Amino acid sequence: MNWEKWKQAAVQRGISDLQVDENGSRITSLRLFEGNVDSFTISDCRTWSIKGIYHGRMGSVVVESMKEDEIPFVLHALIENAEAITS
Repeated sequence: MNWEKWKQAAVQRGISDLQVDENGSRITSLRLFEGNVDSFTISDCRTWSIKGIYHGRMGSVVVESMKEDEIPFVLHALIENAEAITS
């Protein structure tokens, strides 16, 4: 992950104090029915919580992907969320 590109893109859009938290979980599920395996599932989920200050208001967004080509979309959503804050 090229965090420098994220930081530069945020600063160019007027976002300060950018914070990125990564969360992950792995869940294994096994179901039995009448003594036989009915289903077996392994889920590996990773999310990122991104927060930033835009014109004195904090915006945040949670995403499941942090690809560089998604930087504009993610930062636009963060700005929209910050602008929605009224108090």
